[in-house]
Amino acid sequence: MQILRWQSDTQDRPTLTVTLQNDSQLPAALAVLEALYGGRPVQDLLSSLSLQQQMHAAVLADMWQLESVSSAAMQTLQAALAHAKSPGLLQSAMQAVFSLPSLPACLMPVIRNIIAHACSSKLMYQHADTNSGRMHRSSLQQLLLYMLGDLEAVWHSSTLTEMLLELPAAAMKLLLASDDLMVRASSAFTYNCRVMYGTNTLIGSQLECSSTHHRT
Repeated sequence: MQILRWQSDTQDRPTLTVTLQNDSQLPAALAVLEALYGGRPVQDLLSSLSLQQQMHAAVLADMWQLESVSSAAMQTLQAALAHAKSPGLLQSAMQAVFSLPSLPACLMPVIRNIIAHACSSKLMYQHADTNSGRMHRSSLQQLLLYMLGDLEAVWHSSTLTEMLLELPAAAMKLLLASDDLMVRASSAFTYNCRVMYGTNTLIGSQLECSSTHHRT
């Protein structure tokens, strides 16, 4: 836990004391407070942060109910992901999700975009057998398990169910291929798979087979 005391350069602002969950949030917290009270343009402050810190900024702004800063952070993140042609940037984005102490609903569109960009990367197909390709697929699979690895919990969350339903086929295959996938209600899982995809489709067949394989 980190205690941050911040004071604006202007004399009419009091000193603020905020509690952070860990030290890694410090740069993001300073940027959010500077944007709120320091008079500097929000986008300028956010664009100077790393992708990981931009995510922290979005989380903190959402937690502190600073809608304008949270919205700006989301726009900055989405703009960065829209140009995420570099495998290194996608890798950083996936790792950044793991570093977050919490995952508020505001970040779900960003995570969906990360998954979509990762699935469309050349590392998934043309370079799948290279070390970089294997690392890329492994990171994506870890992200999918982190978000959707407990299917019982997924069925009880409309947000996570929506995310599961929107997964690209490549992501669904990676999720189902993991032995760490948790399925506590096999019959319920099979039923939902049939409703979502139909057993006559390739994904539907894989899902139904997986429901038997991943019993816990």
